[in-house]
Amino acid sequence: MDAHNYGGVSESQPMKIASDWRIAEYLPRAAENMLLQYIAEFIFVIHKFWKPYMEKSNDILSEPEIIKIKNRETITFNTFLNEVLTPKLLQKVYDLSRKKPLLEEGEEDGEVQARQYIQEREKWEFPSYPGQCTAMTNIALEYTKYICEVLNLEPDLQEDVIKIRRQLLKLIRVNEYSDESKFSYPSLTLVLPDMICEFCNSLRDLDICQDEGFKTCDWVCSNCRHLYSKQEVENRLINILEKRIVAFQLQDLKCTKCFLIKNSNLLRHCSCTGTFENSMNKSKSTSKNLLKLETDIKLLISLLERVSEASKMENLLAFVRTISIKS
Repeated sequence: MDAHNYGGVSESQPMKIASDWRIAEYLPRAAENMLLQYIAEFIFVIHKFWKPYMEKSNDILSEPEIIKIKNRETITFNTFLNEVLTPKLLQKVYDLSRKKPLLEEGEEDGEVQARQYIQEREKWEFPSYPGQCTAMTNIALEYTKYICEVLNLEPDLQEDVIKIRRQLLKLIRVNEYSDESKFSYPSLTLVLPDMICEFCNSLRDLDICQDEGFKTCDWVCSNCRHLYSKQEVENRLINILEKRIVAFQLQDLKCTKCFLIKNSNLLRHCSCTGTFENSMNKSKSTSKNLLKLETDIKLLISLLERVSEASKMENLLAFVRTISIKS
């Protein structure tokens, strides 16, 4: 899917699935493990099918043989998807749509009863992270969108995945063409380019919303596993925010009818009688990369406020709270 969501079989340990699915961490614990398990089962089926052919990688296959292998691959994957995985998914989504943490009746110890309730409730609560940009309330719906998005990465199974998605959404009574049924990545992206580790001097681009440590805003160097300097991160974030504010204040105004740029400060309306609006139109931007100027500056300010509170960056928090942006 991307650098933060991938899976495969380890070359050194063929029976072990090496994967890192960041999207699973946005689900409640009750659904996260089952999502990872089903993805691992699917990856292992793919590996098991292709393993004999990978061992004979030096052999030159003719075109009819390649077509035969591809047909056999499609049949194998479709069989697993329809006969093995689909019944499991239907049962799991049904359980998620019905399951609610309820207090068991008949408990004699009220303190034990309350503790069990709290633990059970925490298993079914959606986690909240600073870089999160979507509000989630329906566990079964989010689980359905995530598992279908991962299965859809296999090109030969896209038609079958559409059918499975239709069944799962019908089970939880969600229209398959509605906006809420569409997959949307749950996290924003804010990359600090050329971030240097003070311990090993390694250089890389750090995404504060998705890279390791995003949950607690304790970002870790991928080379030496030491923490990045929060003072350096704070200074870089303040610099980014200052540049975005300047760009927002200096942006051009354009006509909503003819789309010409306003060429006079005294004009209240365009010569075509249209009104003027900001050229950085947030309503037309679908990007979640906050380094792009067309994204909503309010989204950036909101993110930096959450990050500064979570990481205790006092200077950044004070700066953010002095900003007032009017649409």
